[in-house]
Amino acid sequence: MSDRCFPTGRGLLFAALAGLLSTTSFSAYATDTTWTVTNAGSGVNSEYHDGWATMTGDGLTLYFASNRPGGKAVANLDDHWALAKTGGWTRYDIYVAHRSSVEAPWGAANLLPDTINGTAVDHSAYESDDGHYLFFASDRPGGCGELDLYVSYRHDTTDDMAWGEAQNLGCADQGGPNGAAIDSCPILLDGTVYFTSSNTPNPETLDFKKAAFDMSSRTGGKASVMSMSTDFMDAHFDPRHGLIWAGYPEGGQGGSDLWIFENVTTETDPAKWARPKNLGPEINSEAEEHMPSATDDGRLISFVSDRPGGFGGLDIYQASKD
Repeated sequence: MSDRCFPTGRGLLFAALAGLLSTTSFSAYATDTTWTVTNAGSGVNSEYHDGWATMTGDGLTLYFASNRPGGKAVANLDDHWALAKTGGWTRYDIYVAHRSSVEAPWGAANLLPDTINGTAVDHSAYESDDGHYLFFASDRPGGCGELDLYVSYRHDTTDDMAWGEAQNLGCADQGGPNGAAIDSCPILLDGTVYFTSSNTPNPETLDFKKAAFDMSSRTGGKASVMSMSTDFMDAHFDPRHGLIWAGYPEGGQGGSDLWIFENVTTETDPAKWARPKNLGPEINSEAEEHMPSATDDGRLISFVSDRPGGFGGLDIYQASKD
């Protein structure tokens, strides 16, 4: 696995996993499923970085983050997907796109309103099943750490511009989920927010965590580390399908890869999932693969990659089961 650089409060952090030890077993290729991978197209991808994407369960709405011109954040074509050329985090804005069916191309991307986006980092947005809540990560002023979890509410689920002012889910020292460093990639399922988190600025120490979410106060409870977390970079997981974005040292294709828990088909409780297996070379490449997000039936997965042949830096792709 090649070294990767990440932004932290200490500048550049170079991750070298080879010397780390773990009791977790990693395996290559999860199933005999055949996947067809296609670029998500120019409706959502640009010559800039387009990533941090999640898809609604029907496969018809896509939220993603981009550092393209036209947003609130400063655009720079030379920025790394994680680290800005001028230092610190690469700044992203959150966009949304729709389509009429899972076979149709994505429509034009629309920038979400100022209640969501600002001049800070805003990314990894996730819409709740009922369409009323939008969870995302941001390093805007007034937070608890370097990157915090936020939520916005809208009454009209058909209006992309109706999102209200975003609210911090709460700081750990006050009983909330946000710690002193990184909290990101939130997903709400059955009243619980699942996310990735580190108590240090080192992304290689990210763990999978969960916290209860109170819809009336729009706050989160105290976070707890989930048992499937490893000694390596547990960057994101989908609690519906057991899909993972992670930097594991064995069984991968290169860069960070997409994985799935081996016992996801026999165990319904995410807390009991174990033994990550790589999704294989049809989906993963020698480049970076991030942020798996599946339709309800699991037959379509959106993900992010900086592999050659895309429109720009990070691009959004989709994989469909044959």
